[in-house]
Amino acid sequence: MEAPGATRESDAFAGAWRVREYVHEPSGALVGTVRQRRRVVQLGGNRIRVIQDCELDPSLLGHAMAGFAGHHEFELAVEGRVRRYGGPAVIGSGVQFGDCATWGRGLWPEFGYAFESYGIVVESGLQLTGGRFSRAGVTVANIVGVATTDSGNTAPALANQPPTRGIERSAAWTGRMIVCGPTGEPRGIFPLKRQYEAPGDWIDVTGGETARFQIGRVDASRPGGPDGRVEGEIGGQIIQGFAREFGAQLEIEMTCGGAASVGCMEVLDSERGHLVGFRRWVRDHVLERVDVLCLRAVTPGPKVNDDGT
Repeated sequence: MEAPGATRESDAFAGAWRVREYVHEPSGALVGTVRQRRRVVQLGGNRIRVIQDCELDPSLLGHAMAGFAGHHEFELAVEGRVRRYGGPAVIGSGVQFGDCATWGRGLWPEFGYAFESYGIVVESGLQLTGGRFSRAGVTVANIVGVATTDSGNTAPALANQPPTRGIERSAAWTGRMIVCGPTGEPRGIFPLKRQYEAPGDWIDVTGGETARFQIGRVDASRPGGPDGRVEGEIGGQIIQGFAREFGAQLEIEMTCGGAASVGCMEVLDSERGHLVGFRRWVRDHVLERVDVLCLRAVTPGPKVNDDGT
């Protein structure tokens, strides 16, 4: 699964990739992984072809993801920051936010599901990627993955560790936040610092704005699966909402000041020391802005084996 985003100005998403994607139930439970070889080929002009060959764990063969195995191809056309997915495997559109991130949505007609997907290039030859598959509003799988330049026979791995435990990798993180308009154009790039005070308690400082997140204890016995209540503030505005963990991915849905709805998604790559994500701000049902977060651990952490342990 991916949100292709190569442009004529930046080909960070182009090339040959090895991908490992972790498939989670809507409850957050891990079902298995997909190993993928992906080629993003620039055809000339504004046309790009995406070629994916996918191999699934045996645990997924009876799952809704079973049809994702095998060979898939589709073309896309680049129109400024917009990507038009023209099939046959994928139809829909995506937007590139800033210089390193994309978000797409549409349909996989031959697979039989709708999708939302994202990709963030965190450094040359490394991206964090994922999204969700659904049908008529019902989610069947949440995906989080990592892609590296295709240079061997082994797919990369993520530690299956929730981002709320980023403190176990490093209490301090530093990087940048790219604030973008709804059509992807950067409005500003600001230094970003994060300090964890507890596994689900951290402070982000961006320019002159401070954000505090406090996530209550995850209760796996709750109906519908594990989640946690979110409280805190952004720029003096009270936030409240809910969080759920999908392995290395944390999703938060919340309100800010009671007016703006904010969808947050963060992915932790503890092996390589990256933490990235999106904050999508919606006001009066209109996308207002998208923030892209790119953080690096300040202190080193443990090495993770190829199997993610």
